[in-house]
Amino acid sequence: MEPRSPQPPRHVRSAKILGERITDLRFEHGLTQRQLADATGIDERYLRDLEQGLNTVAVRRIFQVLRELDVHLEIVDGR
Repeated sequence: MEPRSPQPPRHVRSAKILGERITDLRFEHGLTQRQLADATGIDERYLRDLEQGLNTVAVRRIFQVLRELDVHLEIVDGR
């Protein structure tokens, strides 16, 4: 699978969009799913499902993945 071309930032409104963004970032970092799974302590099958938008994950897991990809997630409450 080839990396997707860079896209403008999108608001994460679904598990599918989050999964696509994690996949893009993983490619940008030159990591395989196995490498990212090992680095974050997440099962590779679970990460694969996450990238495909199939899993609803605990916030803790999202932060583990994003931290490994050098991404800082800002939580905004919409006010």
